[in-house]
Amino acid sequence: MGTRKDLKMGEIGRPVADEKDEEIRELNGEAGTLYKSVAAKLNFVSPDRPEILFATKECMRAMAAPTEADEAKLKRLLRYLKGRPREAIRMKRGRNSMLDRILVYVDADFAGCQKTRRSTCGGCVLWDGSMVKSWSKTITTLALSSGESELAALAKGAAEGLGIQSIFRDFGIEMKIELHSDATAAIGIASRQGLGRIRHVAVADLWVQQRLKAGDFTVHKVNGLDNISDLMTKALDGVRIDMLLKSMDVEVRDN
Repeated sequence: MGTRKDLKMGEIGRPVADEKDEEIRELNGEAGTLYKSVAAKLNFVSPDRPEILFATKECMRAMAAPTEADEAKLKRLLRYLKGRPREAIRMKRGRNSMLDRILVYVDADFAGCQKTRRSTCGGCVLWDGSMVKSWSKTITTLALSSGESELAALAKGAAEGLGIQSIFRDFGIEMKIELHSDATAAIGIASRQGLGRIRHVAVADLWVQQRLKAGDFTVHKVNGLDNISDLMTKALDGVRIDMLLKSMDVEVRDN
């Protein structure tokens, strides 16, 4: 598997050059059934393991007709988990003065899929510095620009934040929502009303403009290197994985 420093999620999330022939060899019989069974189990585990969300999502995309290349990616993911079997999400309430707000980090990888050129959006919700939810999703609409994919990620993050806010309200706790994105274009679109000159943006994502104007949440610019949701959108090396996990208060444990 290699050392943690050398480990790259790209080894479990993306095809490599010598997999081209394997991509057209479909898994049949027991091999195909085993692939689907293992991938489904990983899909159940992944919400508690944010660093495997992207790789698991890519494996799940092949559930209808998995190939040998998909099997190779799944095996790499299993080897990663074998070397790093346990993590814990730390929750230490009251460490700072931000108990009255939910921080939502979002990001998108524009046209990241080399086959379909579909984009991936990812994000995570933090409360008091600890992760309470994370996700990685292939955007169904084919984005025509990075701004459009980042806007879709912003809309997804806003929806998740409003959902968490609703849960807190059920307990009589009022929470503010802060959306954090490293995409200037997406923040600009969300901060105005209407499409303007950008005609190709999915209108379904423009509800963010109305809710932002109503003050239901705020949007903030974050440096790309500090964007925690980068972990859920693309392949990263081991050092960056560890840094982002630490930012979410996810602790790697040996036992």
